[in-house]
Amino acid sequence: MPQIMVACAEGSLRAQVSEMIEGQGYEAWLDASSREEALRILEQDLPRIVLADMMLPAGGGLRLLQDIEQSQLPVAAILLSPVCSYDYVHQALQSGAVDYLVYPFEPRELAQALRRAEKRCGILEGNHRLVLYMMQLFNDMHAIKPHELLERQEELLRHIFRSKHNYGGVREMYIRMLHMKWMHKLEPYELWSETGETQMELLKLKLSKDEDAARYYFQQIAEHWLEQSAKLHGPNRRLLMKMACLYINENYKQEFTLTQISERYGMSVSYFSKQFKHYSGDTLVNYVNKIRIQKAKRLLMHPQLKIYEVAHEVGYSTLQYFNRVFKQFEKATPLEYRRKIGL
Repeated sequence: MPQIMVACAEGSLRAQVSEMIEGQGYEAWLDASSREEALRILEQDLPRIVLADMMLPAGGGLRLLQDIEQSQLPVAAILLSPVCSYDYVHQALQSGAVDYLVYPFEPRELAQALRRAEKRCGILEGNHRLVLYMMQLFNDMHAIKPHELLERQEELLRHIFRSKHNYGGVREMYIRMLHMKWMHKLEPYELWSETGETQMELLKLKLSKDEDAARYYFQQIAEHWLEQSAKLHGPNRRLLMKMACLYINENYKQEFTLTQISERYGMSVSYFSKQFKHYSGDTLVNYVNKIRIQKAKRLLMHPQLKIYEVAHEVGYSTLQYFNRVFKQFEKATPLEYRRKIGL
């Protein structure tokens, strides 16, 4: 099943779209609230399908699609927009979008767009095997043995430098992506000192031209990560999931993303998602909603509180979304629930 990222500025829209995606049998593993965050996730986790909101901060969803197209990433993109505009549709298709959805949209419209995106993923997969191999390496990183990690990275670098298709700017793109993924892995351990932007660009350029230098450089990084990861993610993995659940229970009113939570505990989004579901039995979105609805049920027992006040109190920004989530869990709207308990 392809990894999906939802990039929307508004939390309620992001949650609604993620819920609709899950309703179609997919999982929205990743979410972003700005173009910068979306670009960082693309470099670190490489989702296969991206749903980008036209109203995304720092350039908008259309600019994000253009970034994806220019970087030649094997990603199928769907643009979401509050307006139906021929110019926007044309620009979206020019930037490689597989579909253009005007919200609010129906589940069947989303299902059709996701099917088109899956077909595009199939086409892209053969053209970008190295990127997919890199993505799989980082997804598997916590589950494989140290020697296997080093061997697979060696094989990846061998293909980057020796494939007839990976010359010039293409090879540099792969090196940049590998470097960014490692920087993300090292960040929680504070193993990497800050380097000037110009100096770092020169280093990446040098690495893309010298295979031996690149092999030595990335081997050193991998060995550092293995040493620190063994300390953090061994017997403490279950404890970290417990801490994450406690944090969510204490801060359920806040609007936080899967990316923010996973970074808080020093894990990639995909690895955190799998561990969290294994520990709690739920996706992060579902877990948060369960807590909020239980809190809402208690507040609804106080007749002096308006339903919109209850919604706001438990962390929902719109009454419409609160009503839908509440009905999903309780098979009744908040008003019907109050009547059922005699209020």
